[in-house]
Amino acid sequence: MVVLYEPVWALGTGRAAGIRTVYAGSVRPENAAAYAALPHVDGVAVGTASLYAQKLAAIIHAVDRAD
Repeated sequence: MVVLYEPVWALGTGRAAGIRTVYAGSVRPENAAAYAALPHVDGVAVGTASLYAQKLAAIIHAVDRAD
């Protein structure tokens, strides 16, 4: 999926929005580092895995190592 968004204040002005991008699709300990390492991805949003402390901690460590 590709999402395209240009803020109204940037239309025709030549000014860049400079937004942060967060990946939010099925983030698990096994894939979090790969998502975090993608170009233009600034972080991950954790869903169901956040209900389990051990999985959440593993995701946090994986993302931290990917930086």
